[in-house]
Amino acid sequence: MLEVMVENLTKSYGRGLFEREKKIVLKDISFVLKKEKITALVGVNGAGKTTLIKLIMKIIFSDEGKIFYNGLQEAAFKEMSFLPERPYLYMHLKGREFLEFMGKLSFLDDLTIKERSLELAKKLHLEKALENLIKSYSKGMQQRLAIISTFLARPKMVILDEPFSGLDPFGRKIVKDLLREISEKERTTLFFTTHQLSDVEELAQEVLLLDGQKIKFHGGLQDLKKRNKKESIFHVLLEEYEDIEILHHLFSVSSLFSAEGDFNYLFGPFTSLEKDFFLAFLYREKIKIREVREEKKTLEDLLYPEGGERR
Repeated sequence: MLEVMVENLTKSYGRGLFEREKKIVLKDISFVLKKEKITALVGVNGAGKTTLIKLIMKIIFSDEGKIFYNGLQEAAFKEMSFLPERPYLYMHLKGREFLEFMGKLSFLDDLTIKERSLELAKKLHLEKALENLIKSYSKGMQQRLAIISTFLARPKMVILDEPFSGLDPFGRKIVKDLLREISEKERTTLFFTTHQLSDVEELAQEVLLLDGQKIKFHGGLQDLKKRNKKESIFHVLLEEYEDIEILHHLFSVSSLFSAEGDFNYLFGPFTSLEKDFFLAFLYREKIKIREVREEKKTLEDLLYPEGGERR
C-alpha cells in the first residue's frame, strides 16, 4: 500500500522573453491520497491537473512545499505507475513486443510478462490484436494497450492522466470495470483525471477539485451526494384554482400552461423548507395538488456553481 501526502505545494512557470514574470499555477495546496481509494482529480482547463501529476511523479519540481511517499520524501517509483495524457507507443512494434519491452523496464521475468499481458489483454478485449503492429491499431486500441502496460508490474499506486481519452462507450466500460477490479482485488490506489464528470460518479470514491490555484473541494463522493440532496429545488404543479391570483401574490409562479385542456399552475422554485411551507398552506386551504417535482443539482452544478475559473 502507498500513501502520498502533499504539503503546502506551490508551482509557477516563467513567462515573457526572459521568463522574469511568474504565473502561479498551484498555490499552497495540501492533501492526502488515501490508500486503496480511487480518487478523481477534476478542474477546468488550465487548473493545474497535469502540473500536479507531474509534481507527484517528480517530472517537474515545485517552488515550495513537500511531497511524502509513505512518510518519506524519496519517491517510491518501484511501487508507482503513470499513464500520461498522450502515451507514446512504438508503432513499429507488435502489441506483444511493446508489453514485453515495458515489462523488462519494470524488471519482470518473461513468464510474468506473458501471463500478466494476456490476463489484462483479455479483460480489455485486446488479446487477438497482440500479434499485430501497433500502427494498425485504432486510437482506442492504442489507449487500451497503454493502460495494460501501466498495470503490468502490479503497482501499488497508479496515476492516470485522462485514461478514457479516445475510447468508445464499450472501451470506457471495460476500462472502468478493470480499474474497479484492480482497486478492489489488488488493493491499488488510483488517481485519475477526467473532464467527464459521469466518469467521476461511476468510478471515484474521492474527488479533488482544483480551481483558482487552490483545492476547492476534497472529499468523498458520498459527501457530494449528500450536498446534492440538501440543495435540491422543488416546483409544485396545481390544478386550476379560482383564487389563483391570491396565490400568485403570495408565492412566485414559474409558468402558466395548458395541459389536456385544463389550466395548470407551476409554482417555484422552492427550497425544501419553502416547499414544505407551501404544501402546508395548500393542504390547509384544501387546494388540489397535481404534482411535486424535485430537481437535484448535478455534479457539474456542485463542483462548478459559477462555471469554474478559466485561464
